[in-house]
Amino acid sequence: MFHHELTDPELAQISQEFDREDHLLYYSYLTVRKRLTRHFGQYRSDGALLGIMAYCEGLPFFACAYLIKEKTCDLTQLFAYICSELRLPPTTCGSTLVSQQDLAWFVNAFQTKLIRNMVIMKHAKSANLPSYYDEVQQIKRQDYGKVKTYMQEMDALIFTEDSFNRPFWGIMDEGELVAIGGFHSYQSDYVEIGNIGTASRKRRQGFGKKVVSELTRQGKACADDIYLYVEEHNHAAIRMYESLGYTRMHVVSMMEFGLHRRIE
Repeated sequence: MFHHELTDPELAQISQEFDREDHLLYYSYLTVRKRLTRHFGQYRSDGALLGIMAYCEGLPFFACAYLIKEKTCDLTQLFAYICSELRLPPTTCGSTLVSQQDLAWFVNAFQTKLIRNMVIMKHAKSANLPSYYDEVQQIKRQDYGKVKTYMQEMDALIFTEDSFNRPFWGIMDEGELVAIGGFHSYQSDYVEIGNIGTASRKRRQGFGKKVVSELTRQGKACADDIYLYVEEHNHAAIRMYESLGYTRMHVVSMMEFGLHRRIE
């Protein structure tokens, strides 16, 4: 068994070898987040690829995604190799999304902590989208400071400066940003909506639904496939997304994981 960092030609080949919807997070590391990621593979002695773990820089936590080719892949050795290559301490905690079919196997490999379960939803019924709402507008560059402040107040973990490379849409009330949403991915093969939020005093007034409706409409102009993540326990949000034509795909678990210590 050996490890090495994957090259661009190897990554291009791998991108053709798995179903995007089964590994949406890892696919994003190969596409929209590619310039921010490093991918490390584990191989059998005969050169067969067993699995990959990738690291994405620029987020306030050690963000990882994985792709398993063979269940004989030793994730603990692979993660230890990544920590060594990146010169990180062995007590480093990673964070990733784990599919339900991999959950028991992943928990057996690491010391883990479940943060929350997320439902991946996909837009399937365009007829459900309501008509255009005048109050939902694309956020102008001069208001990006308001967006950044809003994201910090929301504690939006996936928001980075790179997010401004993709459009934001929102609702302003007397110059105050009261509802917003954007895109984690905005490219021709797929769109992922994210960073959705409504000011606490404006909730339950339909602002979030209006913003998501417009984001979906804009996303449909960019790609056929549109996805979003929502916390499994947020039943109101799930019902709202379903009313706009989204359907549930599957559940993934947001996990913190490490090698040598129990995560508190």
